[in-house]
Amino acid sequence: MAHVLLETGAHWSGLPLQAISDFANGPKQWEEKDHNKLIPWTAMGEHIEAWHADYLEGLEVEYYKEKWKGRHTGVIVDWCGGFDRHPQEHKPLNLIALFDGQYALIPNNYCKFKDDHFIKEELFSQAKNYRRNEKIWWGQ
Repeated sequence: MAHVLLETGAHWSGLPLQAISDFANGPKQWEEKDHNKLIPWTAMGEHIEAWHADYLEGLEVEYYKEKWKGRHTGVIVDWCGGFDRHPQEHKPLNLIALFDGQYALIPNNYCKFKDDHFIKEELFSQAKNYRRNEKIWWGQ
């Protein structure tokens, strides 16, 4: 659930992500998207943290399964519940401010980032060869 501070000065809580928008960066109206596509995975555990990755901040990212584009704004990680039972299902979720003003919370493997200084578009097809890690690596 999301918390928002409204222009009226009110703090509203308990909103689902699909209920909030950023009209300053998008059109005043949009075609409402299926919430199951805006948030294809939910947090699997009861202990989640917001994490800010400076190197991802503001990068254009495509939710390539839906062909939606936006800007990366942060990561939500669930450390308990899902990860400790099934590490291969661990999904950091990326909060994307879509260009139409809506938000999506999508796992890493649904993201295609764009950075002309680093990423080579022609290599993206290789991403399908990446496999989930099913081993937990701990130091001794």
